[in-house]
Amino acid sequence: MRDLETAGGARTKWLGALLCLFILIEGATAISRAFTIALLSGVRAGVGVDPAAAQADDDRTALLAVVYLLILLVTMIAYCLWLRRASHRAHAVSGGNMGTTPGWAIGWHFVPFANLVMPFRTMVEIWKVSANPHDPEAVLWPEALLRGWWGLWLAGNFAANIAWRFNDPDHLDLLIFAQWLDMFSSLFAIGAGALLMVIVRRIEKLQGESQRVMMVFA
Repeated sequence: MRDLETAGGARTKWLGALLCLFILIEGATAISRAFTIALLSGVRAGVGVDPAAAQADDDRTALLAVVYLLILLVTMIAYCLWLRRASHRAHAVSGGNMGTTPGWAIGWHFVPFANLVMPFRTMVEIWKVSANPHDPEAVLWPEALLRGWWGLWLAGNFAANIAWRFNDPDHLDLLIFAQWLDMFSSLFAIGAGALLMVIVRRIEKLQGESQRVMMVFA
């Protein structure tokens, strides 16, 4: 049991570290978008743009995109591993009386339309069962925290999707609008990442307390 706790704690620490990196790269991306907006606004105003500055902006944007994708991929893997374990532990203390299996806790993220709602419901269920395995419906879960996390995540993805559709180099106004949306997408993602860090730590604490109680009365 102690070995499992140690392994689980290591996963949580890794996820926390990766979420910090995710927040940092999103912050760098938001700042980069601000520089790009300033550059494009100068073009729209008729101010001459140094070709070297334009190339530097393109190079910076491309580099950040590659680093962002790498960090996002690794963070998603770490999150899925943590989520599966958190769901598994919740099932263990509840006797398996839960609506979402550990496999589907991850799987719902990849099902179109269902992934707009089910990952949030899964996290709420894990929280409630972790807090009170015997009567999870009596748990007053932190709605502002969990709804804030999921709302910011959806808002960030929605803004990024719209930005991608408006990212037209042939229409300067649309291109600037897309950059603004991308910047706000990064800001939303920063908020979602920060709230997820809090959620992960608090669920980890709740599950640790539940398991200690089970060991005492085992």
